Amino acid sequence: MRRRYREGAQLTKHEFVDQPWACGMLTLDQREGRDRLGLWISGPDANVKPLGLLWRPEIAACAYDTISFAGAEKIGDRWFYQVWYCEIGGPPRE
Repeated sequence: MRRRYREGAQLTKHEFVDQPWACGMLTLDQREGRDRLGLWISGPDANVKPLGLLWRPEIAACAYDTISFAGAEKIGDRWFYQVWYCEIGGPPRE
């Protein structure tokens, strides 16, 4: 997964491509009546912090082996619009 925004500001193409991939398992669940998409290293039952949480996610785009999710991501005490770009089915291509 790569993020398309940083604290609400869209990344440039260079910033987007240069960021490292966050690799893990995507899970969709509900907390406090809201949908939540999580990216986990090993799974939501493990005692590890998620690599990211996207609240109220929706599919933004889907093509071939890629899918993008849009939603809200909390950083500190603030909420920001975020899009996760994901490649499905194997390790990222470099």
